[in-house]
Amino acid sequence: MMSISDEDQTAYFRGRKLIGKFARLPERYEGAVVRIENEGERRKKNSSEISSVKNDPDAELPAGESIHITSTFNEICTWTQGSISSDFDQYAKCVDEWFSIAER
Repeated sequence: MMSISDEDQTAYFRGRKLIGKFARLPERYEGAVVRIENEGERRKKNSSEISSVKNDPDAELPAGESIHITSTFNEICTWTQGSISSDFDQYAKCVDEWFSIAER
């Protein structure tokens, strides 16, 4: 289950106030930011090519391509313009349910 911080974060985007809350991923999980690269040349793929691979975890990468982890993370920040409690509680509940399904 995710552990949620008690402290709210504040940021401004285009003059609008955003409120955020951090949630730490469960102990055995780690998030990753990845980049798909061609073996012969280091080029970034457009988002549609990346999403076609990430939407099907069993899909094979096209020949000569590999996934490289560019960074990792262990917490997620969810931002909202309204009340943090109702928006974040729904998000946290969905993520917790996903983790419980993934554990099966």
